[in-house]
Amino acid sequence: MGITLPNVGLPSGSLATIIQGLASWLLVIFGFIAIISFLISGIMYLTAAGDDERQKKAKKQMQWSILGVIVGLMGLIIILAVDRLLRGGGLG
Repeated sequence: MGITLPNVGLPSGSLATIIQGLASWLLVIFGFIAIISFLISGIMYLTAAGDDERQKKAKKQMQWSILGVIVGLMGLIIILAVDRLLRGGGLG
């Protein structure tokens, strides 16, 4: 007779599987935030109604949103490349 612990909702599996699931979850959240940022920038631009300062602010926010998406995707690509190199897959 052993001691049975209750299921507390913790993930079961290898550490790599847990980290992969966490990375996927974070990528979904990142994509959602990027879409929200694009929408807010578009609404700001549409409601500027010819005001040059508000248009410039909306354009600048859109540029930062795009830069954030690029940095996030570059981070994902670097993580995948390092994972492939460490597993012995090479770069090709």
